[in-house]
Amino acid sequence: MENPSPKDKKRSARFTKYEGVFLSAPIGMFTATPEGRILDANPAMARMFGYESPRELIDSIKNVETQLYVHPEDRKKIMRFLERHSEALNCECRYLRRDGSLFWGCNNVLAEKISKGRITYYQGFILDITARKLTEEELREKDKRREAFFDAVPESVVLIDSAGTVLLSNTPGAGLAPIWFLLCRQRSFFESP
Repeated sequence: MENPSPKDKKRSARFTKYEGVFLSAPIGMFTATPEGRILDANPAMARMFGYESPRELIDSIKNVETQLYVHPEDRKKIMRFLERHSEALNCECRYLRRDGSLFWGCNNVLAEKISKGRITYYQGFILDITARKLTEEELREKDKRREAFFDAVPESVVLIDSAGTVLLSNTPGAGLAPIWFLLCRQRSFFESP
């Protein structure tokens, strides 16, 4: 067997250096083909999708589009974008775990291209953002309930800041907001006593 060249030694050292990052990263990392096969994945990626190991994930998934995406069109959109650009950042999609449960992920993908722009593979990261998405939904629901309660008040309610900007008004108060503004300005409600 030949001795490795200095270039090969340098490449091997670089790989060893980054292998630890790949294996211990808290986010999913992957390499996949345009046809939907996973070529490589780290342990976080395997866990995120409910698999015991990267090898089990790689061997089980024949087509990421149909097996991992809740809406296969999401991957198609990312791929179409990557045909024109070299990277797609912050793509939020819903994914399927092995057990059928769903989670939200934020996907960042780079397209590796060869001559004539043909994509040979994708490399990317997936971060589980389910907790954030659930919090956002909870806040939207609270806002809807607050608006419904506020609009159910039969009296006019108008909230105006010290500059006279209407911050909030319910349905009965919507037509009165300009009047309230004029009254408040005339009476100097915003001035200190």
